[in-house]
Amino acid sequence: MTDQRGGWPVKLGDILAPALERIGSRGVMAEAKLRTVWREVVGDQVAGAATVRRLRGTVLDVDVSTDAWATELTYLAGEIVSKLNARLGAGHITEIRVQRHRKTRG
Repeated sequence: MTDQRGGWPVKLGDILAPALERIGSRGVMAEAKLRTVWREVVGDQVAGAATVRRLRGTVLDVDVSTDAWATELTYLAGEIVSKLNARLGAGHITEIRVQRHRKTRG
């Protein structure tokens, strides 16, 4: 057995990405990348009112703070899908489902 220590530091993402791909976690990696580019793609104003809930296959579920934002995001969905796919790769996102996040009383 050879000693693997030494050499240059390696980015954790460079090690984890191939490992996760091998164990079938492509969706996990896609969602993680999606969350990192969300604000850049939609802008600060939309990101302040709309948050990524989850990515199920190619369907992106987004929570919004008001009914007005639900309407606005539904209207912008096609443009947002195109911009996200430009960053993530073609076909990663095919649909955005918008839901008003309602806080529970407590």
